[in-house]
Formats: sequence, C-alpha cells, structure tokens
Amino acid sequence: MNKKAFVFLCAFFALMFALAACGKRTSPYGAVIVDKQGMEHVIMTDANGVTVIDSEGDLVEIMTDSDSKKPIAAPTSEGTTYAGQVGEYETHAVTFPGILQEGSRVEDRRCYLTMPEGWEQIGRERLILRHLETDARITILSDMTGSLTGALRDKEEQLAKLSPEFSVQESTVTIDGLEAYRTQYDMGEVTQISYLMQPQLNKLCRINCSVPTDKLSEVDVDAVLQTLRFKNK
Repeated sequence: MNKKAFVFLCAFFALMFALAACGKRTSPYGAVIVDKQGMEHVIMTDANGVTVIDSEGDLVEIMTDSDSKKPIAAPTSEGTTYAGQVGEYETHAVTFPGILQEGSRVEDRRCYLTMPEGWEQIGRERLILRHLETDARITILSDMTGSLTGALRDKEEQLAKLSPEFSVQESTVTIDGLEAYRTQYDMGEVTQISYLMQPQLNKLCRINCSVPTDKLSEVDVDAVLQTLRFKNK
C-alpha cells in the first residue's frame, strides 16, 4: 500500500446551499446574510450569536418589512397582532450554506468551533481547518447519517485490513460532553487521526485529521477540538 496515497474512506452527504457563505454581520434581530443575488436575510441567532437551526438542520429566517426592515410580527391564534409584541416574528426555513465564519468562529449546520491562532478555515462546503506552519488538516463531517455502533464496526473491519507495519492507537476522549472514539494511524510520513461520535440519534460526526509525522509535537488537534460545540444535541 502506498502510504502517501492512503485515505481513510468515509461517506458523507454534500450540502446543497442557497445562501452565499460569505460571513455574516449582525442586526438587533439576528445575523444578516447576503444571498447570491445580493439580497439580505435576517437569520435567527441564540444568545451567543450562533445561528439557530430547526429540526431539519435549516436556518430560521425572520421575515422583515421591505420598507422599515423591521420583523413582521407573527399573528396570534385569532389572526391578529398586538401592541408591544416582541420576539414573536414570522419565520421560514432557509437551507444552510456550506460554512459561516465570523472572526475566529466558524460553523456549519450542525456545529461550530473557535479556531486557535495559527489556524485557518479553507473549506467551502464543510469545515476544513489548516495549520499554517505545518499544513496539518482537520476535516469535520458533522452531518453524517447512521449509527455509532455500525460506524465503529466498519472502522474495526478496515483496521483489520491494514498492514501490520502501520502503528494504530485507539482511545476515547470527551468532546462537548460526548464520548468520541479516537484512532491514530502512524502511516510513516503522515499520521492520520480520526474521531467518531454521535451528537444526535441517527446523526454521526466523523473528524479526520492529517498531520506530518515529524510535526506531531507542534500540532495539538485534541486542543483544537475541545472548542467544538454541537447544535441541538
């Protein structure tokens, strides 16, 4: 097996997006995101400024008046609105763009994290962090379907096929309060580190890291992942 060509194979679902992943700015009502046509959308955020998603993983857009740019109050059960109505606005779902970034915080539809100094986000449709000095990479696939049991079984089957010359270390770590199964493969010039966890029922998160073996002491991917937080877990 060619060590340089070895890739830890995994399935993932491509994100279809309607909004431009061009960052966001805030308004008193949420984050303002500009779509491909240059139209502004006010997206609901939580107290920490993180975009809110619905049960389907879509963004929640707050409908605004075209003239005043203020939110349109949602009607009551009687079909009326009332003076002083606050926080009860008309909304609709919007497909999440690939990536949103605001300063050092980056997020996709299922999770967000804070990039430490010395790292940059380079993915357009998924979270891919690159370490500037070593070119180490962290790829986060946060919206995979399936069971953790099945994913771990598949991992063990792949490990059994590896040549004995490859050094493999397995352990468990905690990320955002969740148990993550960590596997480290010494592939010679490159060390691969993968994590598997299940933040929601039938939803998997797989994290794949690639670090030049001679630079392992300079890159702490575990510390980076300690800033990872899942939405609606």
